[in-house]
Amino acid sequence: DPRGRRELGGRAPDHGDPRRRAPAAVRGVRPHAVLLTGRSPARYGRGGSATTLPTPTDAGDLPGLLWQPEDRERPVPGVVVLQEIFGLSDYVQQRCADLAALGYAVLAPQLFARLDPPVMGLEDREDADSWLAEGMELTARLPWERAEADAIAALGALRAHGAVDRERVGLMGFCYGGGLAFAATAGAAAE
Repeated sequence: DPRGRRELGGRAPDHGDPRRRAPAAVRGVRPHAVLLTGRSPARYGRGGSATTLPTPTDAGDLPGLLWQPEDRERPVPGVVVLQEIFGLSDYVQQRCADLAALGYAVLAPQLFARLDPPVMGLEDREDADSWLAEGMELTARLPWERAEADAIAALGALRAHGAVDRERVGLMGFCYGGGLAFAATAGAAAE
């Protein structure tokens, strides 16, 4: 990079490589294998735009965004995508569109809609420290149990959607959402 840092393994980065923006864990992967990284548009087809899908919960409806694949002749598998600490950011929304382009129905609940005032997602900032601090503050304001219950409710809402094969629905998440997906999966299995 411009500051002279090196990639993992001591190699200088290839500035023409679109994977350069990918997390360190996936750098060096063959270009056609890189799927859910980077910020460029989906290269596996079009995921389309999202529509709103409210999720009924014990605390009232929770707004969410739903992406569906173009080909919906029969029920498709579904995945609930749980946000990062920065909310339902542009990055997470693009990953949802990528998954839809691959044939999944994707529901992303807007967990920070529970906050006062509601937050959709934080914009990327140059000042990473303040950006991270604001994301951490948002997650601290949303009780973990509430977020977990909302994730389980979103799983139920996606299973109930007519375009989705209710037997092939899962949870995944980014950052904060990854831990939440793990906890919600355990919670849903206990129910």
